[in-house]
Amino acid sequence: SSGINAEYGPAYLEEATKTAARLGVADKGKFVYSAWGALAEEVKQQQFTHIITLGSMLYGHQILDKVFEDMALCSTSKTKIFIWDFARNTPDIGKANIHLKIPYAIATKKDVLSAIEKSRLKLTDFEDFTRYILPGYKIISEESAKRDPKMEVLKFGLVREAFLEGKLAYIIYFCELK
Repeated sequence: SSGINAEYGPAYLEEATKTAARLGVADKGKFVYSAWGALAEEVKQQQFTHIITLGSMLYGHQILDKVFEDMALCSTSKTKIFIWDFARNTPDIGKANIHLKIPYAIATKKDVLSAIEKSRLKLTDFEDFTRYILPGYKIISEESAKRDPKMEVLKFGLVREAFLEGKLAYIIYFCELK
């Protein structure tokens, strides 16, 4: 099988390409630079069996209609879409945005579900996955604190606090074309 991975930064693109070569799978796909709201034409012009977003869609929350239309353009009737995404449970997510650096409000689960309903996608299932990622965020937070005790750069602990306080959730949405 093969595919395209759309990365949102040149550094990630370079690292992904090197990692694929090191693992001997560089011939199985390719990496292109892309961003929410500016999906690369190379990506839009193809259709995929699976579309997976892992915790990055929050950077497109202010343009969910466009994000879901782009996903629909890349889909067939058999495409499975998996979206792992942050969701805001309260009006204020506290200090978590210091780490996330988003200049707009993160969408709520209700916002995302409403946008899916209005799109060419249909929701087939969803699950609040917050309790499953907390152990990982605990480890990330502890390791970040060892390397950056003043949280000048590594601020994962702030996101963990927001999860623990119920201000943020981590939701998985399963979708396909209508």
